[in-house]
Amino acid sequence: MNASSREKPVFTAWNLASASSGLRIFETIGSLFSLGLIGAVGSHFSPTYAALVSCTAGTIISSVFVVIFAFNLHNSTPGIQWILWESIYTGAMAFLFLINTTTMFYSSLRWQHTAWWFSFVSCALVTLAFVGDWFLLLRLQNRNPTAKHSQDDFLS
Repeated sequence: MNASSREKPVFTAWNLASASSGLRIFETIGSLFSLGLIGAVGSHFSPTYAALVSCTAGTIISSVFVVIFAFNLHNSTPGIQWILWESIYTGAMAFLFLINTTTMFYSSLRWQHTAWWFSFVSCALVTLAFVGDWFLLLRLQNRNPTAKHSQDDFLS
């Protein structure tokens, strides 16, 4: 496929009207909210620094995936197996946010900051979003082994 026959990247709002895009938007907002709450209190021990880093990564990478799907880049770049990178990312972030949730739970009990109680709830919800997103990706790959990205349809 030559460059002139490829679909051009254009903003398409309907690409954001899917379960995976909705989860990515929630992951971006939840990661940013958790980042703000954790940063507001400060870091009392090293796992809170790790929580700050994973919240920052979640905010940046999830928003990048939202932009990729909003501007139809997943269809403009057929040579890239987007679903592989989406699966690796969502699985890794589900694990990291599970650790964040545990860290925030411990920190909120140990130092009793209200912001860390809220960040515990926020991290738990973002963890559920990442697990749900990962589950949707694995289900899509199981039902449609030729899927190239999370916007592909299921085969009947």
